[in-house]
Amino acid sequence: MQNRNSKVDGSTSASLVQNGMLGDVYRDVLRLFQGTDPLREAMQQPFFQDEFVIATDAHKLVCFKKELLKNIDFESHPKAPNALAVIPTEGIVDIDLDVNALIKGISKSNKAVAKRYKVVECECPDCDGSGFVDYVFEDHKRKKHEIEETCPTCENETDFTMITEIETGNDIEGFQELIKIHNSLFDVNHFEKMIETAEMLNVITIKITNKRSDTSIHKFVVGECTICLVPVTNFDDCDVVTNIA
Repeated sequence: MQNRNSKVDGSTSASLVQNGMLGDVYRDVLRLFQGTDPLREAMQQPFFQDEFVIATDAHKLVCFKKELLKNIDFESHPKAPNALAVIPTEGIVDIDLDVNALIKGISKSNKAVAKRYKVVECECPDCDGSGFVDYVFEDHKRKKHEIEETCPTCENETDFTMITEIETGNDIEGFQELIKIHNSLFDVNHFEKMIETAEMLNVITIKITNKRSDTSIHKFVVGECTICLVPVTNFDDCDVVTNIA
């Protein structure tokens, strides 16, 4: 029986890991959760805390016993966060989520987005994909000056997305694709990492074991992995919300 008051749970036999049938799958799981933000260097790689290995980008977190790793190709950053402290132990619940049903729900969400918005990857229309624009100004002597600066529209990002609301034809800056699970909203992009983890580990049921409220950090158990997701609390009419559980 699982001890749901503990920070980290494991609910699947490790026999597959011991037999080497899963390869280095747990290292691949860590890659799904580690951060990419250059301003959060300590989260750009997994790190160790007590007997666990953890990866997080501050929005989603995965944690499991480090003995499950076949190879260790990283070192903990000296400023790695105290991630175990954020894993909830209060608000004990017992909610089972069928992985196949979740996959169908996310597909439903994707279709809802496609029905409402046209999303096109293209070059920035203001700088033609160069990332820079020219500013011209005239000084007090009527002399004109031309200065090249970073494009304020795309901010020199190579990938630019045009989003148009199909019904109105209006362009919007962006939207969130959200799924609703037991009165909590989650970013689909974050939630899909947990689904991918379940598929990699051949887990068919994900458990929610702890949440203090609908808007607090949720603790999920996916096989030998503990996963934490932060619900979305700020949303507006442009966002697409699909109730899937």
